[in-house]
Amino acid sequence: MEMQKVIINGETREYPKGTKLKTIAADYQQGFAQDILLVSLNGRLRELNKELKEDGTIEFLTADTEAGINTYRRSAMLLMIKALYDISDKETVDRLFVHFSLSRGLYCTIGNTKGVDEAFLQKLEAQMRLLAEKAIPIEKFSVDTKDAVRRFRFHGMEDKVELFRYRRVSRVNIYRLDNLEDYYYGYMVPDSSYIKYFALYPYDEGFVLQMPQKEAPKVVPSFVPQHKLFHVLKES
Repeated sequence: MEMQKVIINGETREYPKGTKLKTIAADYQQGFAQDILLVSLNGRLRELNKELKEDGTIEFLTADTEAGINTYRRSAMLLMIKALYDISDKETVDRLFVHFSLSRGLYCTIGNTKGVDEAFLQKLEAQMRLLAEKAIPIEKFSVDTKDAVRRFRFHGMEDKVELFRYRRVSRVNIYRLDNLEDYYYGYMVPDSSYIKYFALYPYDEGFVLQMPQKEAPKVVPSFVPQHKLFHVLKES
């Protein structure tokens, strides 16, 4: 069996070639207060689902780093869309809009609805937590750009169809969470169990997905309405 040598915290370790970075992270998780979300291998960021294929130096990143918290927030958004997909009809999911950052969260609306009530948000948040408990893998795969257009047209994601229509690259990366496929530019956590800290708050015509900041990765800050800023962003 071919082995790879890696340096972690100044210590040289050997792992079989092809070992998941998630497995290596698990060996060191107890030394971190937050979940390890990403790995830096020889200075390059790698998702935990990647396999070890070279010798080098490994550093672990949690949500108290910029790359880590961005990975967490991106993954939480995918989880939210999946939960919405589960509790709503396809048309509702197709009309979900994530507009801009607000009060340390993301302001979202659903189509032309005149507001989202508390009961709906409670149902959505409960489904998100159920999916998190199931530890569903978040899989990344590369497809031909034309195939990506076909996939997103099938799912009714016309915004993604338009996006890929003008891309010059021949292949793109797509993430899958159970039966939901979507495109994201950036890294993801390996499965839904990593998304533990979030809350949903109704606001204006939509709602805010509230998530932690890197200064306090396990704390969901209270939602503080920013009416003046909100209206400026909404008008723009």
